[in-house]
Amino acid sequence: MNRQTDWTEYGADYKLGNNPIHSCHVVWKELSSHLWQSWMLFKSGFMAAFRQTFLGFFWGILMPLVPLIAFFILTLLRVFPTHEAIPPLSYMAVGVTLWLYLQGLIVAPAEAVAKHAPVLKGSGFPMICVFMASYGQLAFEMLVRVFVVVPLLLVFFDISATGLGMIPFLLIPASAFSIALGIMLGLAGIVIPDLKNVVAIVLRYLIFISFAVFPLSLTGIGGWLYSLNPLAIFIDNIRSVLVLGNLSMPGHFYAASAVSLAMLLVALHLYNVLERRVAGAL
Repeated sequence: MNRQTDWTEYGADYKLGNNPIHSCHVVWKELSSHLWQSWMLFKSGFMAAFRQTFLGFFWGILMPLVPLIAFFILTLLRVFPTHEAIPPLSYMAVGVTLWLYLQGLIVAPAEAVAKHAPVLKGSGFPMICVFMASYGQLAFEMLVRVFVVVPLLLVFFDISATGLGMIPFLLIPASAFSIALGIMLGLAGIVIPDLKNVVAIVLRYLIFISFAVFPLSLTGIGGWLYSLNPLAIFIDNIRSVLVLGNLSMPGHFYAASAVSLAMLLVALHLYNVLERRVAGAL
């Protein structure tokens, strides 16, 4: 591996045979040695999105709120079923905010690869750093929604102060799941270009069975949909902690958390082994 410059060059067989723990170490070294480049990719993309618009940065504030506003109107019109213990607006606001964040982590890698393919192709620039730049945009959008949703909940609804402090910790396994799935789908999407469109269609409708907008019965098929959908488990439990102060389904949450952390190890290992090979398909 040649480190005479800020760019890293890889041989054809580099990274083969590593175990998942070592792969995490390699990925961390790539990230830490390219933080500046990742920041510049995020900054240039963020500024370019609004530089030539009349309202400029205002769009950066408004656009993340548009989905919330749409579901807010539908909730006021009582289009959706309601939860027995959580007010409809609280249920929707927290659920949709979490959904947009988690599904964004899933689609971000594939979108980043498509956007920065010229940078990645033949340059040796680590793909994970391009992913990080896209996560920066997602983090900004999440913060915009949080700064709107949390004050509204504090003013108009009762939420658990203890639960509010626990949210960052509960988001760790939820984020791990979406990041892991996003990395695996992003790598596969380079080889199978149609996969990106399939994922977009699935996620567009998955929100309605992920307990993000409205609750479903946990008996019958609803229970199966809940148990087999980690996004539903994380959204439902995190919202329950925030609003009610306790996990709604602790067993499901702990099981999904364990699976998610294992998935992240596998995803980082696959990335470490396959990155240079799939990058050749760009």
